[in-house]
Amino acid sequence: MNTQSCLPETFWPYSLKAVVVVFIFCVVVGGIQAATIFVPQEYSTIQQAIDMAQAGDVVLVAAGEYDLDSGENFPIIMKNGVHLKSAKGPSETEIDAEESASVFWFKDVDETCILEGFSITGGYGAYPYGGAITCDHASPRIRGNVISDNETLHYGGGIFISNSSPLIDSNTISSNYADANGGGIEVRYDSSPIIRDNRILNNETGFGDGGGIKIWIQRNAAVPIVENNIIAGNTANDKGGALFVYNKNGETHVRNNLILDNVALGADANYECRGPGGGIYTESSYVIIINNTIGFNYAESPIPEAVVAAGIGCYGISETLEPQIFNNIIVSNVGGYGVLVQEASLPTLAYNNNWNNSMGAYLGCGVGVGDISENPYMDFHTTYHYVLKKYSGSIDAGDPQVHDGIPWPYYYQNTDRSDMGAYGGPGGAVWLN
Repeated sequence: MNTQSCLPETFWPYSLKAVVVVFIFCVVVGGIQAATIFVPQEYSTIQQAIDMAQAGDVVLVAAGEYDLDSGENFPIIMKNGVHLKSAKGPSETEIDAEESASVFWFKDVDETCILEGFSITGGYGAYPYGGAITCDHASPRIRGNVISDNETLHYGGGIFISNSSPLIDSNTISSNYADANGGGIEVRYDSSPIIRDNRILNNETGFGDGGGIKIWIQRNAAVPIVENNIIAGNTANDKGGALFVYNKNGETHVRNNLILDNVALGADANYECRGPGGGIYTESSYVIIINNTIGFNYAESPIPEAVVAAGIGCYGISETLEPQIFNNIIVSNVGGYGVLVQEASLPTLAYNNNWNNSMGAYLGCGVGVGDISENPYMDFHTTYHYVLKKYSGSIDAGDPQVHDGIPWPYYYQNTDRSDMGAYGGPGGAVWLN
């Protein structure tokens, strides 16, 4: 075959020069566009650095404490396309608003705006601000932070999400307080966040719902996702110790979470017929609750004759579809039933292990297809808590049409049929990898 070029010999040197010049130009311009700005070496405050940054820049913050004394004004206002990152991580880099205001404000930004690697504390918000972070018509990524000891007079002690769809992943959100709702996180209006791989611990509401998370979406067809989190030790003064969901026209996915040791106190006496839901409370919502471990939660009501949901409480009719409750372990919840269904809610239950709840397994609904009631035999490992022991009857007992995401060790005698609980189903691979 003739491989000789049909182009004149003089073409190649000039074309190569042009390519080299263009390449160098792109590298130089690209370098300018994607600069790293150092705090406090170049700018003394984080806000100054963000204000000077361009889309694609990284603002890299040195270890230290950033507060009013260091010159910060709060809230810090984020900018689209800017990646705000600590150099040493949250253990060495703290941003403290000292109860002067909320700590961060995200407004009209997209997923190119990233907040990563800080201890965020001392936030104090009044509506429309959350305690630590507010997302308003924004879809940033908030990852790898420790968000603790913040407070709001209204919604979202840790994070308030309003008309926004952020990715909230790999954070510790702990010991925050909302006087109203959403001790850890509040999701409102047209919001479809992904809340993934977080530790949502020991948050509290003053008089409202959702000790860990509250989702309240009344009109829009939003699709929030809550997956692979540890939601533990939270307290709602009313309903939904770990999670409260009201998503009338959309759908909410709750999957592969450990929901443990949460408390719902059912303080609103106007709702005496509604069990408060120590673990999860859903109201008039299409919620897909699949492959969670919901255990050791507590619920009560100030009304002596009230019936109580200690594990999952479902109330009311959805505008779309009814709740789907599959492949969960609902175990040893105290003060009420494992699953309580009221006021015409018609959830579909199947392949759950509903065992040892203080008032019984079910009220207001029947046993689902494939449901069992037996000790799930869970174990503690250094990294993973409540993993099924190899002789557990919850192994290979989930929906046969659903498969586990990874192979188990040979000694588990575990097929690819989904297991019950947080480590089963396709989402279990996220935990165990």
